[in-house]
Amino acid sequence: LSTLPAPDFAGGGLIIYNKDEFSKIYETGRGSIRVRAKYRYDEKSKCIEVIEIPATTCVEAIIDKILELVKARMITEISDIRDETDLIYNLLLTVPQAILGDTVEIPTIDGRARIKIAPGTQPGTALRLRGKGLPAVQGYGYGTGDIVVNISVYIPENISTEERKAVEKLRDGKSMEPTTSIKEKIFKKFRNYFS
Repeated sequence: LSTLPAPDFAGGGLIIYNKDEFSKIYETGRGSIRVRAKYRYDEKSKCIEVIEIPATTCVEAIIDKILELVKARMITEISDIRDETDLIYNLLLTVPQAILGDTVEIPTIDGRARIKIAPGTQPGTALRLRGKGLPAVQGYGYGTGDIVVNISVYIPENISTEERKAVEKLRDGKSMEPTTSIKEKIFKKFRNYFS
């Protein structure tokens, strides 16, 4: 058995060869083939670069699996992981925008995109605009990355007497206290930096 007609793997990858499985597929016309992402080691920058991804998975799934293995201490040598086709945009909201919600425009590589900011959006929230990032370089993966919008909230440094009175009135409101779930979410994020 030297050649077997098969589907095209647009995203690339390496076929995991199993002689018995391939013989069964050839004889019956039925079966499945396992395809693994292809990588290379860049000696100069000491980095493992995933260069082909099978169509049955995505960058996020690979990153999630690597993070899971790092947290389980099954991999200890990885110090950073990122998707090079993603773009990062840091969005600075005003306090009223974060509290009340808003619709804002952000720049993209092909124009502008409108995103909806939900009422009560917290600093540190990350929004993902799928398919708005950089296209993969030919031969090094496929598809288009995302824009990850990191949200910060601007706290004014100088306010007028009238604004101060309005904020002081807000300070005593019950809804100004963080909920237990928000506190837990923030502390969980903080703990994850050290685990």
